Amino acid sequence: MKSLRAKFRKSEPQEWGKHDERLWQAVEQEDGEKFLAELGKKASPSKMGPEGTSVFHLAASQGQLECLDVIVAHGIDVMLTDTFGRTAVHSAARGGSAECVERLLQNKVPVSSEDTDGMSPLHHAAIGGHISAALVLLQYQAPINAQDKEGKTPLMHAASLGHVNMVKLLVDQGADMNAQDGVTNR
Repeated sequence: MKSLRAKFRKSEPQEWGKHDERLWQAVEQEDGEKFLAELGKKASPSKMGPEGTSVFHLAASQGQLECLDVIVAHGIDVMLTDTFGRTAVHSAARGGSAECVERLLQNKVPVSSEDTDGMSPLHHAAIGGHISAALVLLQYQAPINAQDKEGKTPLMHAASLGHVNMVKLLVDQGADMNAQDGVTNR
């Protein structure tokens, strides 16, 4: 297993190959057996694919808790970011997987990390309207009034997308209803 741990920690760019594609497909198809088989080959869940994200991020976004647990147990850097600066917690929150959000937070991924747009995982949960993921993030003290690079809070995103239940949750949890974004009237 040591060689597998070392493979997970490699940070230099690597070429995307057939085993990486098969690993990706195994996660997409929720095929745990195929996932484990490919993991032992030349595939790495930390390698960035053509779309700029990794199998680690895919497992989180699709709520594949078993795959996520295997990847984490084998020593992946849980702070790995995709080309958009998103951690797996961002991906799990955007995908609505409260279980994956919680597991990653238990593994010390910061609840307030920001992607390249300045969005926190709570922003991503709000955009997706994912109440259960937002509740987990709030239990872990996610900053409810965090502003992205445009000055928008999770509440603003939820409201603009019509996620009424998310708006109610955020307001009930103390979101600032009077916050203003960075957009100026001309």
